[in-house]
Amino acid sequence: MAGHLGSRITDVDITVRAENGTSSRTAHATVRDGYFAAWCPEGPDEASSNITTVTLRLTDGSTVSNLSARQLYEHPKLD
Repeated sequence: MAGHLGSRITDVDITVRAENGTSSRTAHATVRDGYFAAWCPEGPDEASSNITTVTLRLTDGSTVSNLSARQLYEHPKLD
C-alpha cells in the first residue's frame, strides 16, 4: 500500500484484520517526502476477506484512527 500524505501527517500504521475478527497484524509504513509505503503480504484467500484500516499520526501528536483503506483508495487518473 502506498499513497500521498498531507503535510500534517507524520506516521501511518496499516492494520489488517481477519473478517471474523480472530486475528490482526499492523504494518508501520515508511513515510518520506509526503508519501507513505508499506508492505504486508496476504494469501490469495485473504485478499477479499480481510478488513484493512489506516491510522494517521499528526504533527500535533493526535491520531486519526480506523480509516477504511478501501474508502481511501484512489483510482489511477489517465490524462
